[in-house]
Amino acid sequence: MLTKRLVLIAAALGLVPAIASASPVTPTYTIEEVVNDLGGELNVLGRVFTFTADSVTTTGPGPDASAISVTGVQMNGEVGFCFESQWAAGGLVDTTLRFKATALCERPFEDNTLRIGEDVFVEGSGMVIVTENVYAEDPGETTAPESIADKMVYYVSAEDNLLVDHQWFHAPGQPGVPASFAEIWVVKDIFLSAGPNSEAGLTTVYQTFSEVPEPATLAMLGLGLAGVLVRRRRR
Repeated sequence: MLTKRLVLIAAALGLVPAIASASPVTPTYTIEEVVNDLGGELNVLGRVFTFTADSVTTTGPGPDASAISVTGVQMNGEVGFCFESQWAAGGLVDTTLRFKATALCERPFEDNTLRIGEDVFVEGSGMVIVTENVYAEDPGETTAPESIADKMVYYVSAEDNLLVDHQWFHAPGQPGVPASFAEIWVVKDIFLSAGPNSEAGLTTVYQTFSEVPEPATLAMLGLGLAGVLVRRRRR
């Protein structure tokens, strides 16, 4: 947690950019291609995301694994990926995405951010909701263990929306007790609903995790912050 707090303080002081766009760091594949051509694994800067033939289930006229693409990205000091497809509803669409994430080296997962792209829209009456549950063990198909983080983003209108949700992970069964994990399992639900003569749509969903800077980077960041604070006190 201290790592990300240092980065956030640095952003507030103008030492690092507070907002950045997503930068691709891998080619773009469909989930079907990841499963069939890459052995189910997409490596994004030392974070391995594992998909299976059962990773995508859809109710209604929504996309399947051949129509959902995934690209590894860096975004706002975090690393992860972007899901892209054409989710559109004149009624109901419900897509569930399941995958496993493994941290290589000494960079465990300690938090993550869920975002929906600014291309989301609702015309008339309707809603777009993306929920997410993160687990420290495989939740299976039916009986799921207690999650270590729950998130939700949604869009109803330009005045009623939440496009970003960030959560720190906690120990299973112990909310408020921070914890980090080398492996996590994610279940994400993308739900669109539109009333009569209405339409709802979504193209991009981002899944990112904090990057832990190397010790030298943290040391330099700490020195930079200390220098800024000293200068401000002298004023």
